Amino acid sequence: MGAPAAPGALSAAQAQESQPQADPNPALAEATARFLAPETSIEERRTLLETARSAARDEREHEQVDGLVIDLAYSLTDRSTPQARAEAEQLVRRALAPGRAGSAARTVLTMIAADCAKARGALGQALDDIALAHSIAQALEAGGLRNSLLTYCTSQRAQLEVELGLIELAFERLNALERAIDLTTLDADPRSVHRVTITNAALAAAQHARVLALTSDEALADATSTVRAQLLVQRGIALTEMRRDEGGRAEPAEQVLRAALASAEIASTDADAAHASLADLALLERRWELAAEELAHFEGRTLPVELRARTTALATALALETAAPREQLEALREELRRALDANVEEWRSMERRPGGVGLWHYGSRRAPYSEWVRVCLVLDGSQAGLERALEPLLEAQSAGSLARALEAKANAAQVREELCRDGRGVLWIVPSNNRSHVFTLDTAGIEHHQAPGHDALVRLASAISQCAAAALEKGIRSNSLAQVEDSELRRAAAELAAALLSPSQRAKILGWSECLAVGADLAGDLPLALAVLDDGAPLGLRVPLVEAPSLPIAVALARRSRTRTLEGELELALVADPRLSEDARERYPKARELELSDAERARLQAGFSDERVRWFEREHASLAALADAHAARALVVLAHGVFDSARRGDGERPSALVLSPCEQSEDGVVWCADVERLRAPPLVELLACGAARGPLRLGDDAAGHLVGAFVLAGADCVLAARVDVERDVATRFARAFHTSLREQGRPSHALLAARRALAAAPSESDPLAWAGLGLHGFGGAELFEPHEPQKAANAATLLRIAALALSVLAAAAWWLHRRRAPQDRSQ
Repeated sequence: MGAPAAPGALSAAQAQESQPQADPNPALAEATARFLAPETSIEERRTLLETARSAARDEREHEQVDGLVIDLAYSLTDRSTPQARAEAEQLVRRALAPGRAGSAARTVLTMIAADCAKARGALGQALDDIALAHSIAQALEAGGLRNSLLTYCTSQRAQLEVELGLIELAFERLNALERAIDLTTLDADPRSVHRVTITNAALAAAQHARVLALTSDEALADATSTVRAQLLVQRGIALTEMRRDEGGRAEPAEQVLRAALASAEIASTDADAAHASLADLALLERRWELAAEELAHFEGRTLPVELRARTTALATALALETAAPREQLEALREELRRALDANVEEWRSMERRPGGVGLWHYGSRRAPYSEWVRVCLVLDGSQAGLERALEPLLEAQSAGSLARALEAKANAAQVREELCRDGRGVLWIVPSNNRSHVFTLDTAGIEHHQAPGHDALVRLASAISQCAAAALEKGIRSNSLAQVEDSELRRAAAELAAALLSPSQRAKILGWSECLAVGADLAGDLPLALAVLDDGAPLGLRVPLVEAPSLPIAVALARRSRTRTLEGELELALVADPRLSEDARERYPKARELELSDAERARLQAGFSDERVRWFEREHASLAALADAHAARALVVLAHGVFDSARRGDGERPSALVLSPCEQSEDGVVWCADVERLRAPPLVELLACGAARGPLRLGDDAAGHLVGAFVLAGADCVLAARVDVERDVATRFARAFHTSLREQGRPSHALLAARRALAAAPSESDPLAWAGLGLHGFGGAELFEPHEPQKAANAATLLRIAALALSVLAAAAWWLHRRRAPQDRSQ
């Protein structure tokens, strides 16, 4: 959906009427009257604005001129061309010259400047402008005008955050406004803008029932005709998605969308959204003629980039469903490719944000790529056709924030060359609205499987999580997953694997030396480690499994790892048991000192000799320690992770580590921006709760959390969890992981060994224990030269031999006792 309607209560005429009358200014009055005349063209208004500006004598009259600037700027931005928006921005920034006092008009001018900056991709400038507009409004005299302007500013900021995919932040901002201002006291316009924005956020979060509540009959009755049409379109989109996901009736969605289009006041962007949704709905209902009628609305028009991609994808889907001639499919394939190229070009023109911009968060952005794959494979199902199908998807991934920071680009041939060595394979999941595409790539070639759509995959993932939680509550451990035939958890995990992968893909994965997975985060964080394959074992216990933010990033990290020179004696740096500042204690009551025991310290250092390990503990476990650990091959952080949605560090990334205070960090809270300024070792292990958790925004290559920050700082591979991990589990995991890492050399193989060790222990084998911690990035690099187990492992072997000998002796004694027993009874 588009942005909410612009502030309507501050037109030039109203601004003029609100000014107290002083000495008349005939020249200004005449220029203003002619400017506001309905028949005056935009070209004439440009000249009249300069006349009025020259005639203005004092601050009051300059504010009157600001009203004229607002009107002209809105007229220009309505044209929606880059040239018109550039002129509008130049006008308002000229009016915002320093030294002027704050006013209602200056608040609106700054909001217009923000909208123009956003349109040209200058997202940082737009956010700064909105913040300035908000501060100007806050400084105004208390009253209805101030509250209305604050509502407009908050809605504009939240709408931009929705478009960036920062859904949680948008909700928090809008809810905070409701707590601070009684919206029922405001005029209809600002109330409507707030409702439209929060409904957009609910749509982006797929909270369709909430959308229906927000667009109730009562809400529609309270809105202006333009906003009523916008709310109807939002309601129609929600009903369409509910029809897609839940298989309900299509009539309610169609009726609502038709009612929106019947409004004479509907905005053009909302009308386009309605027609596109009706075409989508018609395709779901297999009403081909109706779909064609709706798509005819877009023929011959110059469309915004994303709308062009969506409508071309809908036309392609219609052609595929109706078995159109090959020539038509080829023409649509080329048209769709041009639309996807324009997509990527626009995404790359956007300013890179610290927390990403959520390029693939929305199903409407992924759907054109899904149809591209379909049409490519219908026209050519060979390996060449598969490679052709992958190229636009790889280009889209290269437009992600982290990929751009790493200058990561790759084509299909490079993916196979760099990532499919030594028996390794790639599993790439591309979820979309109606269907998902799953690719496996290895040295033998590329294989494709069409899997259920995004929401079906989310339901499968949710079923596994619910079964795991229920099993844990009943005391059933995850060894049931591999051994008990009628386990609900096992069935749910097998259903996921069967839906996600074809039989040949499942067999292929079982033969890989390592599986590099991409795209699980786009479908509700699919628990790939728990998916039960055809041999009856979970994937995470069968094959080394590493998740990469994207394939271009994985290629970049693989290349970086191969060119890295590993020197120096320091192998392991451990930052653990920090001493929290008073500020951190107050903000995060659950965070506390760990007081590591000797046994826990031994677990963390397992496999590494004292002379090759450096500890940073207690008051030394700080941001400065992270900086000093760059010379190690692996960095381990055992501390509390927090998800601070109120402070958010740089405003977009709420994940942080709570360490000891130091000169570089007075409160000890280490944010993603702090991490990015470090030099990280090749392997980073974050034994902290939720280190891989980011905002409710997916589809932008891990930019929103600590994993992406450490990758940007130089790490090739990061061990982290998206969920809370118990301290005992974390240290026991570390013991198995480090022992295997020192013996086998590769993080991916160490992960498999650690998961197997935890799954085999009755007290440690619940799924959240061994599957909760995962590797992100590229884990196939050899950090240590593999060697035989050290003395501790040899001692364990001796113990096993001794136990075997003891069991043999016990069996012999038992046998002798049985032989003697009959003799004893006879005597």
